Amino acid sequence: MTAAAPAARHGAGFVVLGSGPAGQKAAIQAAKAGHDVVLVERENAVGGACVRTGTIPSKTLREHATRPRLHGEPAAVERPMTELLAGVADVVEA
Repeated sequence: MTAAAPAARHGAGFVVLGSGPAGQKAAIQAAKAGHDVVLVERENAVGGACVRTGTIPSKTLREHATRPRLHGEPAAVERPMTELLAGVADVVEA
């Protein structure tokens, strides 16, 4: 099914709940089709759980923790947790 631009404006549009990947995609598609869109997010930042607390942060933490071994440094290199978490914050807040 393809969304079509409304023939006439009646004050109605789309309300999308949540700004995760699905919410963002829905809002973009509705806007491209000419609809007015309101995106509602309960958190103070967009992105949903995947970006803010789920998959992206956990994979970034794993990458920062394993990076020294991947680049030829000894496996016993210790990195402070604050350094690892700072790397995660850089990615999530970008």
